[in-house]
Order: sequence, then C-alpha cells, then structure tokens
Amino acid sequence: MCAMIDAPAVQDLFSTIVKMKTTKKVLLGELLIRRGVITPQQLEHALATKQQGSYGYLGQVLVKLGYLTEPQLLEALSEQLDIPYVLLKGTTVDAAVLKKVPAKLAVYYRCLPLSLHDNTMEVAIANPFDVHALDELRLLVGCDVKPLLADQGEIQDALRRYYGLGASAGEHLLDGQGREATAATTT
Repeated sequence: MCAMIDAPAVQDLFSTIVKMKTTKKVLLGELLIRRGVITPQQLEHALATKQQGSYGYLGQVLVKLGYLTEPQLLEALSEQLDIPYVLLKGTTVDAAVLKKVPAKLAVYYRCLPLSLHDNTMEVAIANPFDVHALDELRLLVGCDVKPLLADQGEIQDALRRYYGLGASAGEHLLDGQGREATAATTT
C-alpha cells in the first residue's frame, strides 16, 4: 500500500524536474547523428521544416519526414532524458496495480500503471513532462510515481487490453476538460 505524500516527496519531484531541465544534455539531433540514425543533412532539413511551423517538436518532424521510426525516437529520447523506455507489447501488469488508477484517468492521461515497488509506482506514459498528469497520479495513489517512456500507440493498445476499453470509448467518458461527461440533453 502506498503512503501519504509528504513534503520531502514533493521536494524530490521538483528537484527531479529542475535537474532534468538544467542538466546539460546532448541535443536530440546531435544524439541521432552520433547514433547513425540520421545524417546532418536530414537534421538540417528537419530543422528548416520545423522553423516553418510544421509538425511541432523536432522528433515529430523527423518521424513525419520518414527519417526515423517512432521506436528510434523513443530510444534516443530515453537516452537524452535519462528516462527508461519500455516496450508494452507482451508486458503483464498486476490487476492490483491497475485498480489503483481508474480507467478514465488512465485514458485521459494516456498512461498505464505497470508496477508498484518500495512506495513507487512505475507508469508508462508518452509524455514524461506532463507534470499535471504525474502530480494527479501521485495524489491519487498516495506514493511516488516514476514515469517510463512508452509509445503512445502501445499505451492505447494496453489500455484496451487491461481496462477493456477502446481508446475512443474511454475518451467519451470524459469531456474536453477531463471531467466526466454527462448524459443530459437539451430540448
């Protein structure tokens, strides 16, 4: 069972976030070139495309341009951010861990609770920088939450498999603000 959150746990969270943001890391493009996944020319083209306002983050641009796959991107991000990358296909999750996170919350935040050890719940999540999601999970389960980087499509598949919901069915449980949708009708 998870213990209640105390001030040191909150302080540890903020320390982790500050460390992630202030630690000098290799830039994603440099990391991908060093790994031999993309060429300097492909990086230049992706950066130019990003400058034009297309697609969003550099990694998304590189995937959209076909220069790398989603798993290659996630492996590089895992190294860059020092957040473990987990493959969800074939992963077994204990039902007791799943019960700690309601289906509608897991669907809304696109996350999957994986394990609970030593007062820390490991959670597969596509966006490990979603501090709001991690905070809400932390408050809900009453223990530390360790994000693990996972492919969004694999998370959706796992949500269907473990919670018995299709992603769209779960999303219909929520309105755009994450509140339960009502069945009220107007005349």
